[in-house]
Amino acid sequence: MSLPPNCREFEAESVCYLVCERLGIDNLSEAYLHAHLQKDGQVPSISLEVVMAASGLIERMGKERLPLRKTSPKPS
Repeated sequence: MSLPPNCREFEAESVCYLVCERLGIDNLSEAYLHAHLQKDGQVPSISLEVVMAASGLIERMGKERLPLRKTSPKPS
């Protein structure tokens, strides 16, 4: 099941906020998230599990040496 675009955007920006805050990186995510709250001030229906898993994956990627991605040959 696919999330509506506003929920996907809120999840993605929540990941950005968490990762940047935990690394001490200044970013505008807090203001962006606040601006995208629903009219009643409620957070859109997002999955906190997805947000936390994505944040953790990004943090692990930053700490571990990852193998180079295999790229497809460019079409001629």
